[in-house]
Amino acid sequence: MIPVENIKIVGRNIDVTSEIKSYIYEKLDKLSRYKQKILSIEIIIEKEKFVYSINVLIHTYNKRIIKISTNDKSLLSGLDTIINKLKDIMVKYKEKKISYKKHSKEVLKNLLNTTQVYIKDKMVVQKMSEQEVINMLLKEKNDMEQILFFNTDTNKVSLARKNGSNVEILDIDVI
Repeated sequence: MIPVENIKIVGRNIDVTSEIKSYIYEKLDKLSRYKQKILSIEIIIEKEKFVYSINVLIHTYNKRIIKISTNDKSLLSGLDTIINKLKDIMVKYKEKKISYKKHSKEVLKNLLNTTQVYIKDKMVVQKMSEQEVINMLLKEKNDMEQILFFNTDTNKVSLARKNGSNVEILDIDVI
């Protein structure tokens, strides 16, 4: 998941032993299957009388900071609670990401199936024949009118421009 040097474990009023550290590393390692992009994790364990307070700060690549806190009488069960909360957050984020991708694909499929729109490298242009563009430009009164369109005659993106009473159509090679 993330390198051990990016996991910071701090104990307040408690000595963080190597057994506690290995337990935390083992639990965090199980979360690697969710493939979240985490920069660093800071775990602060405090002991006040008979209660352990565990606070976790997670720094992600997209500059988000996630804070998870819990209080428990047992340190190990508190750590398990924190890991379960973290797992829930990761699952929710992953499902949201998958849902967004599916939705985006559906929208693009619907747009591509219409006869009016063509998409190339995030550029949306209207599908038209050369004759439709010429008729449209000749109806316009101003001289320097330009239309960017998907040419259904050549299956290329084209630029049509009016120069006086003439119409020029240029095919554009989109790289």
